[in-house]
Amino acid sequence: LTDSAEVVAKDVVLVIDRSGSMEGDKFAQAQDAAAWVLRNLNGDDRFGVITFSTSIRGFSTGLSDADARDDAVSWIESQGAAGSTDIDGALRAAFEMTDSERPSYVIFLTDGLPTEGVTDTAAITDPREYRVLATTTPTEGVGTVEAPRGTLTHHYTTDERGVLQK
Repeated sequence: LTDSAEVVAKDVVLVIDRSGSMEGDKFAQAQDAAAWVLRNLNGDDRFGVITFSTSIRGFSTGLSDADARDDAVSWIESQGAAGSTDIDGALRAAFEMTDSERPSYVIFLTDGLPTEGVTDTAAITDPREYRVLATTTPTEGVGTVEAPRGTLTHHYTTDERGVLQK
C-alpha cells in the first residue's frame, strides 16, 4: 500500500469447527489459522469468534475491538474438539454478529458435513437464508468445503442493492 491508500475498517467473524472429527492436527491447524487472522487485524477492525460442534460457543456475545485479539487467541487455544457438527447453527450465529454498516467477512473452518441441527446441505448452502448483505456493489462469491464425506459448495451473487441471489 502506498501512503495515500486508505485502510477500510472491517469486521471478521471466525467460525471454527470443534466437533470430534476435528480432533488432532485438523483442530490445531484451524486454531493456528484463526490466531493468524486475529493477529493480522488492523487497529480499527472488529472481530467475532464462534466455535461449534453440538453446541455453539462464542468468545463474546458480539463483535470485539482488535485490541482484544490476544484474549481471543487464548480462548481459541483453550477449546477442545468433541461432539457433532451444527454447521447451520454456527453460520446463523456468525451472520447475526455482522454489521450491515461495515464490510464483513465470515471465515468458516471445518472438515465435515452437518450431523446436528439442520443437516440438509441444500438448505444450509442457500445464502438467502442467512442475511441480506449491505453493499452497493454487485459481488460474487463461491464457498467450498472439502470433506472426507463429501463437498459442501455454494455459489452466490448480490445485486446492486446487496440482495443475495442464488
